[in-house]
Amino acid sequence: MSDLALTAVEPARRASVALDVITNMRQRWQRAQRQPRALSAREALEALQFEAMLVWVAAQNIASGVQLTSVDMERLTLACSRIHVITDEVTR
Repeated sequence: MSDLALTAVEPARRASVALDVITNMRQRWQRAQRQPRALSAREALEALQFEAMLVWVAAQNIASGVQLTSVDMERLTLACSRIHVITDEVTR
């Protein structure tokens, strides 16, 4: 809103009107900045299911006394990273 338009508003309401204008502009900017989701809900659930199964298998191996290799640990780290990324994507 320009200064000229604000002068047309009664002085007691100017701050409120200015805040409304700023809020509306910010909301329009935020909508314009939104990116489409990288995954559909189905794709996210399928990926989570796979990564969760991998984590479960590793947990069962540990419970059975199987020592995880460095390759296993790298893959578990990747699974945790993927779960984190999917959660961030879905909840943004």
